[in-house]
Amino acid sequence: MAAAAVSAADTHQWHRFSKGYLIPRAGHSAVFVGDSGPSQATGKYLIFGGHDLQTRQNVFTIVTVSIGIGDSGELRFQTDVIFESDTSVDGPSPRSDHCMCENGEGSVLVFGGFDGTRELGDVHEISWSAGAMPEISCEVLLPSSESPVKRSHHTVCRHRARLDGSPSFLLFGGYSKLTGGLMNDLWSFVPEGRSWRRLRATGDAPTPRRDHYACVINSSEMVVFGGFDGTRNVNDCYTLNLQTLRWSRVRFEGDLPRPRRQHTMVQVDRDNLVVCGGFDGSVVL
Repeated sequence: MAAAAVSAADTHQWHRFSKGYLIPRAGHSAVFVGDSGPSQATGKYLIFGGHDLQTRQNVFTIVTVSIGIGDSGELRFQTDVIFESDTSVDGPSPRSDHCMCENGEGSVLVFGGFDGTRELGDVHEISWSAGAMPEISCEVLLPSSESPVKRSHHTVCRHRARLDGSPSFLLFGGYSKLTGGLMNDLWSFVPEGRSWRRLRATGDAPTPRRDHYACVINSSEMVVFGGFDGTRNVNDCYTLNLQTLRWSRVRFEGDLPRPRRQHTMVQVDRDNLVVCGGFDGSVVL
């Protein structure tokens, strides 16, 4: 495709990327790193991996993003593709259906995925240098402890749970042939010590699933919505209290989103999440 597009939620308008070319892909991951606020954002949009229906990719892309209000009150977008290259030398192998999260200033972590033949269980850090022409470096983070079974179609959320403010990451669910199918296990990963720890949560836990979505809200809860349970798509919602590690099912009133998988979910303010798109088993939503 010649360029990608971005949407301003407050104006309900799509805008083409200003410069650059992005390879077509699906099953990839993307993260925005930078500062954002009402009708403004400055930072980098990072994309990794995916497939083109034929071949898995390990292409890492950096797009600079600048969004603001012009002199006449119009919304201005400036987006440039400044880096796009594969990571075949020392980085993650080609894959799709993985997870990528911001790790810290100038780096992201890539977790697991599917290489077209088997599920993966590795963790890689991809870092980039500052400047108009960044250079990237990659490092595999070999675990120092027992690690989760290799998987794809899972979720990983960043969470600042430690007293020193350094991040940890919460992995939930997914699919693995090694276990015979779907999972609903919960793990924590700390990059500093490269250590995994299985979390034994209590309460009303989600059923095993894949292609769900999860996000941490207000640094206190992880929310899981939807996915595929091996028989059908679901539209149930669960919260995990990150202090007590207790699951609770959320009971809603009124109309519910249709059951779905492969959707997205984003927190837009303290009390609200937005669920977008997905597949209900028959049509794309």
